[in-house]
Amino acid sequence: MLIVHCDCNYRCIVGFTERERIFGDAALLALGFNADNTIPAIKRVIGLKYSQVLPEDLAMFPCKVIADQNDNIIFEVKYLNKVRQFTPVQVLAMIFTKMKLLAEAKAGVKGVEAVVGVPVYFTDRQRRDVIRALEIAGIRCECLLNDVTAGMFTTIFCFILFLISF
Repeated sequence: MLIVHCDCNYRCIVGFTERERIFGDAALLALGFNADNTIPAIKRVIGLKYSQVLPEDLAMFPCKVIADQNDNIIFEVKYLNKVRQFTPVQVLAMIFTKMKLLAEAKAGVKGVEAVVGVPVYFTDRQRRDVIRALEIAGIRCECLLNDVTAGMFTTIFCFILFLISF
């Protein structure tokens, strides 16, 4: 088993342009001139219905946020010169796909299995939506852990690697 650990926090933000999708810091930088087509902080709404989201949380999204007939959240952005609608699961899957490509490039192998950390306060539905997004991205989820637990395992793993290499 090959374990690849990235020493950076990958920001959960996606920007859409007439030619491409941009992720992370690049999307954050583009937020100033491409706000209507940028979806930040997807963790705030994953697994929630439109009626469950607080108005102040909806206000933080610069793009258009609407509800479909089933009260699901829909983001409306202009991408490839067309108005497109995406669900939070689809947006999260885009982020996971980008992270998968980065991990494959760094490891030099195809196929990614992941242990994913989610916030402690995530409900069962939110956790299922994270797993669905991973499946859409083609990532096999070995385990979902609370962020605190995942951080502890990362710290222990890095300490063990330090002892082995010392």
